[in-house]
Amino acid sequence: MNTHIIRFFAYIKQISRLLHEKTAAKKHLAPLFQFFFHPRLWRFHPREAAGAVALGVFLGFTPLMGTHMVLGIIAAYLFKVNLPLLLLCVWISNPLTYPFLILYYYYLGSFLLGMDVQYQIGGDMVSVFLGLSKPVWMGSLISASVFGLFSYYITFIFVTVERRLRHQFIIKKRAKRKELRHVSAPPIPRKQTAHN
Repeated sequence: MNTHIIRFFAYIKQISRLLHEKTAAKKHLAPLFQFFFHPRLWRFHPREAAGAVALGVFLGFTPLMGTHMVLGIIAAYLFKVNLPLLLLCVWISNPLTYPFLILYYYYLGSFLLGMDVQYQIGGDMVSVFLGLSKPVWMGSLISASVFGLFSYYITFIFVTVERRLRHQFIIKKRAKRKELRHVSAPPIPRKQTAHN
């Protein structure tokens, strides 16, 4: 499956080159192209992939619903990590998961701050669901830091191991092809010289 992802990014790189050729003559599009199609924003190397997943998870765990995508684009450009992976990971927080994540942040933050959990529906709960509550921010930042660091190391190890295994597989495949060519090649007939 990871091979398909790498092929996808290779196609994206080809498209970016074509866009670069077409937009080279249009000076007003050059800054936009340089922003979105920086080479490192589309690389699937261990550092870029792991950094993208970690930043995406970190941003996704913050109670900033509606701004995750914009913050993800800015973070990808600033840290030069894989843009598509980062934008994919920020969707950990989405309209379906957001209410559950907010409640989780609130309970965790209240526990860490030693505060009583407020069960009544009112102004306090409105501020909780809007992400304006102190316990929500405490719980979200702790969760974002822990899961962000964990996802960085897991992704870095996974991509590094996958690249090494893929490299070894390619070497073995080439060696087998050379061996098959050598075995299947017909023997070259020797020229017979006429004896007087």
